[in-house]
Amino acid sequence: MTLESVPVTEKGTFDRILVMRMMHNLMHWNIADSEIKVMRELLKPGGMIGIEQHRAKADAPYSYANGSKGYLREADVVKFMEVHGFELVGSADYNANPKDPANHAEGVWEMKPSWRSKRAELENLGESDRMTLLFRKRD
Repeated sequence: MTLESVPVTEKGTFDRILVMRMMHNLMHWNIADSEIKVMRELLKPGGMIGIEQHRAKADAPYSYANGSKGYLREADVVKFMEVHGFELVGSADYNANPKDPANHAEGVWEMKPSWRSKRAELENLGESDRMTLLFRKRD
């Protein structure tokens, strides 16, 4: 699903938008710029975007944290949103999982609930480590 055909009448009418575990796809598909631009246009002044996303380790190489493995570096997400006219106003550890090594050959899909590789050492680690971030639209 993309935002390419949003009716003009919807612009400036949204209070909040949630992006749940999708930023990696937007980045990997090279549509993050256009999608976030449309989301910004949809928001009222001061509107907010909440992002929940699989979190790569801060020192993960770009080849791993470019979205293709499902993980993104938190600092990259924050900078991306700042460049697109948002300010970070909060973060939470609700979805954090420090047990996730975030270094899986097949990416996030090796963690539950997908548990694609069925590797025994991952069975009881829970789901992926995720960042939960809140951004406000700047004027």
